[in-house]
Amino acid sequence: AMFGEKETSSNTYGRWMLKFEPQISYNLLNGKRGIVLDQNDQGHGELGTHIWDAGLVLARYTESFATDGLVHKEPGASDFVPFVKGKRVVEVGSGIGLTGIVAGLVGARICMTDKPALVTLIQHNIDKNTKEGEKHDIRVQTYDWADACPFTEPFDVVLAADLSYDMEDIPLLLQVFHALVTPGRTEIWLAYGLERAAPPEFFKEASSLYDMEHVPEGDLIKTDSASPISTIAIVKMRRK
Repeated sequence: AMFGEKETSSNTYGRWMLKFEPQISYNLLNGKRGIVLDQNDQGHGELGTHIWDAGLVLARYTESFATDGLVHKEPGASDFVPFVKGKRVVEVGSGIGLTGIVAGLVGARICMTDKPALVTLIQHNIDKNTKEGEKHDIRVQTYDWADACPFTEPFDVVLAADLSYDMEDIPLLLQVFHALVTPGRTEIWLAYGLERAAPPEFFKEASSLYDMEHVPEGDLIKTDSASPISTIAIVKMRRK
């Protein structure tokens, strides 16, 4: 099942209260590409099989924050280099694959990861939005947080959106970050909802291990959702 309807996990909560469209459309800021991703509109199954606002905000930041240290919000207004271009990037908890696909289309060498129940959907959306002969480096790998890290090579960037959702996930998430981060090299960019109960506990636990710096709210693009998403924040984390 593409949406994990038959899987059982701590992230399956029965019938959902919210309604979702069967597809999400997203146009890159450079005006060169539109993408369409399938998502779960069935009202049950894995929560990661539909888009979350933190993923939308992180996707926009991935393509708008440049190597010059500035955010470029105007479509195609300047010839800038997104900060992920040419970097080895891993995304944790990729969900439907939006942020990772956007990162790959703007030049990241990206490996998206998620639990086995979501990998089929992510690969489907990769195939749907990449063309044969293109030179994008976009792939997906199963990574269950309770398992050993499947990677040995170092990464430059870790992307993560809306993962500090449940209190019980915090120790595992910190363990995953520890496995993926090379001190002095790797930056984590974590997008999260300020209204969630778990982030304060996550940051309390992480503060002894990481230097953390929040992105100014004015640098975030929050126009992609019909619902207010002013409560999304992004924090950059580096190992001390």
